[in-house]
Amino acid sequence: FTKLALLIGGFAGENCRSALGVIIGLTVVLLPFLDQVEYDDDILKFLPEDSPQVSQFQEIGDRFQGLNIAMLGVQAPEGEDLFTQKRLTELRELTETLKSVEGVAFSSSFMALQDIVVEKSDDGMDDVSVVSDLIPEIPKADSPKVKAFVEDARKRVLSREHIVGAMISADGKAALVLGYLKPGTIGKDVADAIRKHADGLALKNKSDLEIHYGGAPFVGSYIVHTTRADILRLSLISGCAIIFILILTARSLTGALIALSSVGIGILWVVGLMGVVGVPLTLVSSSLPMLLLALGSAYSIHILVRVFAHLDSGAVDRLTAVREAVREVGPPIFIAGLTSALAFLSFVAMDIAPMRSFGIWMFIGTLVIVFLALVVVPAACVMFPLPVRAGGR
Repeated sequence: FTKLALLIGGFAGENCRSALGVIIGLTVVLLPFLDQVEYDDDILKFLPEDSPQVSQFQEIGDRFQGLNIAMLGVQAPEGEDLFTQKRLTELRELTETLKSVEGVAFSSSFMALQDIVVEKSDDGMDDVSVVSDLIPEIPKADSPKVKAFVEDARKRVLSREHIVGAMISADGKAALVLGYLKPGTIGKDVADAIRKHADGLALKNKSDLEIHYGGAPFVGSYIVHTTRADILRLSLISGCAIIFILILTARSLTGALIALSSVGIGILWVVGLMGVVGVPLTLVSSSLPMLLLALGSAYSIHILVRVFAHLDSGAVDRLTAVREAVREVGPPIFIAGLTSALAFLSFVAMDIAPMRSFGIWMFIGTLVIVFLALVVVPAACVMFPLPVRAGGR
């Protein structure tokens, strides 16, 4: 480990410009692939794969597409219900146009249902089943038939036991609009498109209806958007915390930026490689950048602190300080990094696919972070001037 650390770190220090040039070049190559990393929002993939019950559950969901339904809860203002000419018209428009959203196979609500009424035949002998629209064509707002139509619609809909409690509430104040997604579509993208479509209709019609979004596609969309926001926010907080601590202890802004940039490049490499091979981020692996920042910053800081210690104690030059620092902390860093990497690799024994993928990429990421710590930090410490504090720090 000592020889390997000196081989990597010493070479990087002696050829600092070339080493940093190659690192920056590879980073630039991988940057475009960051946008190609998809988010797999399928929560059901976290169920055990070998379970017969789970297999049957998945088979039923694939056959009937019952697991990928976007649900829009439409609610009337406080103290009112849905049965007005304007609100019924808006509900029908939302139901009929929802299937025009890309990725939606078909849509449904009580406005699109058929009604079966059993009537006596003209001779009074046989019962006749008459099939018609539950809500027929809605008259214009200025039609004299509007009031009677609305009252008839309210009475007819709320008298159907198979509809009340499933497609509309018993008091008629809220209803459900369903959008069935096409097989193979990305739930998050379709959910975002549905939300944009429904909000656009409400704005166009100046609607007073309140829309609530639910179902697996919207859950997945929520996870993706909040995860991205969390990663950005937490990365900024963690980065500022690391810089503050390093400035406080090492008394060097340059050193703090060197340590942080080493980890940041490693994170970009790992996520970029995921984009290259087409591996998506999941609910678990979306935390990968933050974990790499938390674990990987220690390796860079150990090397940096030892470089400063040798400079403060009177090292001949920065290259000598770097070689001595790498000789001292290289082996512990290798052992610590390898131990952490193998711990994550043990996740491949799990029967949950996203957890296996997370373990493999944390294994790769940890090794990448260790390698970059032994390349970027020594090269940058030689290339950029570092302050010397004769009394130590």
